[in-house]
Amino acid sequence: MENSNNRNITLSTKVTAEQKSIFASIAAKNNISLSEWMSSILEINKDSYDKIGDPTVREIALEDKIRKQEQQIKRLEANLESADHKVQVELNRADSAIERRDDAILNLKKIQSEYSKLKEEFDEILLQNKTQIKTALSYNENRAMILPTIGLGSLLFGLIIRNK
Repeated sequence: MENSNNRNITLSTKVTAEQKSIFASIAAKNNISLSEWMSSILEINKDSYDKIGDPTVREIALEDKIRKQEQQIKRLEANLESADHKVQVELNRADSAIERRDDAILNLKKIQSEYSKLKEEFDEILLQNKTQIKTALSYNENRAMILPTIGLGSLLFGLIIRNK
């Protein structure tokens, strides 16, 4: 019985001169003959002919990684859009608050101006009234001094007449 592990059968293929040169250089780079290189390539790929064009395990893993990163990008874009919206809302609120504050300051200044005018008018009227009151007080003070004097004078006159 013949040993089936001996390599004594030849397989051949047709290639261009350029392809043969490329294959020979690959084999030489790996320190093996062109025949040995072709045999190892066939052995490695013997069960994968029906899988040609199918993605490899590495390609599947990379596609999964790409899909996850695309999902993460979509989530981040949604978060960014949401954050942009929140920032816009806050900016609008801030603008509104500034506008209300400016209106309040303007109203306050108007009221302060009116207050100053009214205070000046009040002070003028008060000054006029004080002058009038002083005049009235002067009359009343004179009157208050005259009445007791008249009363005292009458009393003295009455006493003098009585004694006479």
